[in-house]
Amino acid sequence: MSGAKSWLHLDEVESQPGVALLRVSGELDLGTIAGLVSAVENRMTPGARIVLDLAGLRFCDSTGLGAIIKLHRRLGDLGGVLALCTPGQRVVDVLSISGVDQVISVYPSVAAAVRALVTPA
Repeated sequence: MSGAKSWLHLDEVESQPGVALLRVSGELDLGTIAGLVSAVENRMTPGARIVLDLAGLRFCDSTGLGAIIKLHRRLGDLGGVLALCTPGQRVVDVLSISGVDQVISVYPSVAAAVRALVTPA
């Protein structure tokens, strides 16, 4: 075991009014999920629309997936929406194998995700 510690960085990026865009980079695992959960919970209000830009996410384990699913459900209970966008191939594979991409919308770009949340179908 190398003793290397995982890290996660979150930045809120200006987006369309009514949509919170969080840029996520690093690794999403047991050691870092608290940061993601806190950032999303701080933006959870009735009807909130939150996009997680995963372009910089290098790794996501089952704990990270579980956190994303829980946040998605809690936001849905508030009449809100959580969407994911721009995951790298490793994260796409994890989302696909786990079936999370069948439950939470995943968009190929930030613009597509924001557009979908601003004008929901």
